[in-house]
Amino acid sequence: MLYDDAAPALRPLAERGWRHAILSNHVPELAEIIAATPLAELVDWVISSGVSGYEKPHPEAYAQAQALIGAPVIWMVGDNPECDVEGARRAGLRAILVCHDEGETPPFVPDLLAAMDIILAATGRWVLTNA
Repeated sequence: MLYDDAAPALRPLAERGWRHAILSNHVPELAEIIAATPLAELVDWVISSGVSGYEKPHPEAYAQAQALIGAPVIWMVGDNPECDVEGARRAGLRAILVCHDEGETPPFVPDLLAAMDIILAATGRWVLTNA
């Protein structure tokens, strides 16, 4: 699902030199799907389980993303407490849970713009988002 606040959250980060990736449990055609959305100009990498062979929260899903991105600090932002937050943290990534509804697993932020605020306040430069 593409949230309405995805591009408005990613754009200010991109303008500050951040680069973005999508790591998703999705079909092999995910890169083509993203290319037809407003995120196309904002996303540098698309990593799909349909291509990589590993679904989150498998450690290899994050390892492949980390190897591809090659950044010293990577943030995972997503809406699944286990796949996007706990799995990412076990892989050594910083993670933010976004709940557009009432979250069941604190801490969480209510939307992607709030996640952007957290990331901008930190020292990292790279962001890994979920689609």
